Amino acid sequence: MERVTFPDAKVREALAKYVAGKINVDREENRALCERYKPKGGIPAYAIVDPEGTLRGHFGGFLEPAPFLKALAKPERPEPMAALPAGPELDARIKKNIRTFKPAPGQGVSRVLEWLGGRTQTIEEWVKEQNAALNDLRRIGKPAVPALLHAVEHGSARTADRCATVLGWMKAPEAKKPLAALLTHKRTHVRVATARSMGLYHERAFLPALRARLEDRKEALPVHMEAARAIARIARSYGGIDDLAVAKALLDATRIDNARLRWECLQALLSIDSPVDLPALFPLMEDRRVGIMVGSAKQTVSANACWVFMGLCGHRLVRIDGAELKGYTPRVISFLKSWYQREKGNLVWDPERKHFRLRKS
Repeated sequence: MERVTFPDAKVREALAKYVAGKINVDREENRALCERYKPKGGIPAYAIVDPEGTLRGHFGGFLEPAPFLKALAKPERPEPMAALPAGPELDARIKKNIRTFKPAPGQGVSRVLEWLGGRTQTIEEWVKEQNAALNDLRRIGKPAVPALLHAVEHGSARTADRCATVLGWMKAPEAKKPLAALLTHKRTHVRVATARSMGLYHERAFLPALRARLEDRKEALPVHMEAARAIARIARSYGGIDDLAVAKALLDATRIDNARLRWECLQALLSIDSPVDLPALFPLMEDRRVGIMVGSAKQTVSANACWVFMGLCGHRLVRIDGAELKGYTPRVISFLKSWYQREKGNLVWDPERKHFRLRKS
């Protein structure tokens, strides 16, 4: 929006009568304001508020100048929300939503019922029911927190995952301390769900606990991966973080011989603005296994390691003999290694730019 829509002359003229404010929805100090107005849509989202503080309209998503002006002129009016019940009726509603988090059709007993000719949910019905329960629990908010925490600790893996997701969306302050305790729970799926919830909170305060999971070599691999993903989410929400201990823990975790874990740790390192041991990235550059598939595109450990190396060196290494680096071939990797051997004595960490620079530059 900053590059395409807001610089447009007509957009600037239309916005001249408004007082613009930009809010990071991930910051705890802004959550009360976001909860008050709840602008529609994903990110970015726009709320139009009058001088008395009343929400007059909202719209969301990336919009080019013409659609943005149209949405600004006729924003969708907020619909009044029905009041929530109270007491036993609200408790029953919370429990009903949590019971909804059951396996998809075709799994377990539903497959037997299908074979016997009994009616089972379609996938479309199941997804609609799941989403409705998730959104309703999120709307209920604080009264649902104790039941959600109990379900994370005592429910099935699927239930724990869904309930942890809701807690992460809600970002309830009263759930942070119980979640920190659940990160050392004896059941693996509880630790996985808890780490996921912490990532959705986008709270820097969770980083030491997540780092401890990464540093524990007896920890289960799924927990390692979810902890790395959570660290990446938190770091990106801050626009990058400077944390040397977290950077070291991520790099040390790549010594575990698992392509997906290595890929997740390297992704997190892209948002950690701290120096790391550059030669430790070289073995990862040789790991050509696929870490993750994005659509039909294969994302390899090798390419990710090269991106991290180049990011830590200020993205200067983009050409070989005047040709653009295209793909991280053995020749390119050999060039990066040889460049480091030549220049390592001249490399110093620049805390302002958040990357290494040549001492002579």
